[in-house]
Amino acid sequence: MPSIMPKPASHPSPELAAAPDNQTGFWIRARRWTARLGMAGFLFFLVKGLLWLAIPAILAKKALEN
Repeated sequence: MPSIMPKPASHPSPELAAAPDNQTGFWIRARRWTARLGMAGFLFFLVKGLLWLAIPAILAKKALEN
């Protein structure tokens, strides 16, 4: 029975063969930077969302105390 999947190439593609080693390092650094940016973005919006809830609650509490 013939296989549907193509056989993997025994040699690297010309693009990968021509790419210098520092490009691979670039993509690793870019992935780490993106991950850090994602974590910073998550924390920023978490704090922002909590402040959007806390500030009106504090103002309402102070308004009801008077």
